[in-house]
Amino acid sequence: RVQVNSALAELFQGRVEIQKIGNITPWGVSDVSARIFDPAGKQVIAVHGLSATASLPGLGWQLATRSDAPDLYISSVHVAHADVALREDEELGVTIAATFLPRPDTESDTPASAPDAGPRLHIGKVTFDGIWAHGHAPVSPPLDAELKHLVASLWQSPVDGYSLEL
Repeated sequence: RVQVNSALAELFQGRVEIQKIGNITPWGVSDVSARIFDPAGKQVIAVHGLSATASLPGLGWQLATRSDAPDLYISSVHVAHADVALREDEELGVTIAATFLPRPDTESDTPASAPDAGPRLHIGKVTFDGIWAHGHAPVSPPLDAELKHLVASLWQSPVDGYSLEL
């Protein structure tokens, strides 16, 4: 858990804090609880009962050998419950949008990172049994909604941005 938190801390502007890992194998994890914080340190997501299928040695290899631009592929993720808090952000609309942006390279002596630097994330299938979304986004009324059985897929890269299919 500590090693995973440490590896994730280097990738994103926000912070992923794994609180519990119930079971771990070379092919994935189960019974995971985690909290995700926006760049200002405010919690934006809490997940409980997460399981994921992926090649953990492959993910580790990507993080170790391509730390500037790892290709992270997770074939499936299942979440029993997620609590999602929306907070306004002047630049991106909601703070959750900045949470998974690549962390700026502060240790480099070069003037700018390569335009394609940063993690590439692909999650083939994400299933949420329940999501409670609440908060406020710009130009909208306050949100307080519960979603049941949401299925999605996600792609993210520094070059192509985000793609979410529901």
